[in-house]
Amino acid sequence: MGILQRIRNWLRRISIRLGRHALPNVQADLSNENQRAVLIFAETALARASLTALVRSIAEREPDMDVLLSADPEDRDELGIEACKALPSLARLSRRDLAQIFDSEAPEIMLVFASSMPAAAVRAATARGVRVHLICDATPSELPRGVLRNLTHVFAADSRQVIALRKLGVPDSAIVVTGRLSSGRPPPHCDWNEHARLSSLLAGRPMWFANAAHAGEIPTLIAAHARAARLSHRLLLILSPVDMSSADQMAEDLRAQGWRVARRSKADEPTEETQIFLCDEEDESGLFCRLSPLTFVGGTLVPSQGATGGNPAHPAALGSAVIHGPFTGRHENFARRLDAAKAARLVVDAPSLTRALEALIAPDKSAQLARNAWEVVTEGAEATELVVSTLVARPARQREAA
Repeated sequence: MGILQRIRNWLRRISIRLGRHALPNVQADLSNENQRAVLIFAETALARASLTALVRSIAEREPDMDVLLSADPEDRDELGIEACKALPSLARLSRRDLAQIFDSEAPEIMLVFASSMPAAAVRAATARGVRVHLICDATPSELPRGVLRNLTHVFAADSRQVIALRKLGVPDSAIVVTGRLSSGRPPPHCDWNEHARLSSLLAGRPMWFANAAHAGEIPTLIAAHARAARLSHRLLLILSPVDMSSADQMAEDLRAQGWRVARRSKADEPTEETQIFLCDEEDESGLFCRLSPLTFVGGTLVPSQGATGGNPAHPAALGSAVIHGPFTGRHENFARRLDAAKAARLVVDAPSLTRALEALIAPDKSAQLARNAWEVVTEGAEATELVVSTLVARPARQREAA
């Protein structure tokens, strides 16, 4: 007989003695015995990188499982995980507040990251029998040994992390080698009818897409386009400004410089004579990342107040070769992975951007870069599935009770 059944029988006996037919509030809580919850703490850029894929995989595998998330509200919005229940930052709570959260939310599982592990919260969780799992998004070097000994599983990306964990006293039975996890949110959507139409219209045309370009980047983009067009006279720049309200003035300035400009918002078509196609409509980055073999990630070329840099994972996931600047912000780690895998081209100014365009205009060159990028994007899918399957698996005693 399971413990919950014994509690039910005890409550039933008490109810009979008290002359009541039921204890509705307690019974309501007990009727929800199969409701499961996982609490995730992710408050660093490293932790956030794999958060969306993890939450999405949990939802697919265990659709009835509640996900409690301790993370910055802006991160929840950007990562597309608004459906999670928001919790305050566990790292800033007192012991009393932590106890209240764990007692009220009653998570069965807790997932934390080495880059931001809240030791006090982990202690509060393990004291209540919560199974705590750790993802090594950074090499663990200064994690408290006492906390590590109480973890259910520690997910390591490679042998270097395994060695570090062993030195910290983590037993081999708790270590699971996964490889790198998937990064980022799902890529932006696309109007496939419009994709087919524009693909036919632009067939055979060399082109590149500057997505969400900031005002300070425009002169560099235009200068590089002018130089690259000397080598490839039919080269088309698809230019999408981050500030759509600037499109009128931008089109006027470009035409004054002698450029032949077509505007998306005016229903202009990019003809053979068009040199710059100004895409000044919202939410079309998914369309043009798919259309263009090359995508420059806006917001990465010059430092801009309040700018975080675009997400290079989007064009990488959509088959477009990635060009980016040095200011990748919260996407720095993924951009470095792309660079290390020869899956992106880093540029710093107009000459280096020109060289990148000239080198990648050749379809075979851009295709190789895009293939490398796709491998980086997809390499973490199996790792993410391994983490989630281990995470949500019921212990043997729970399976027997069920």
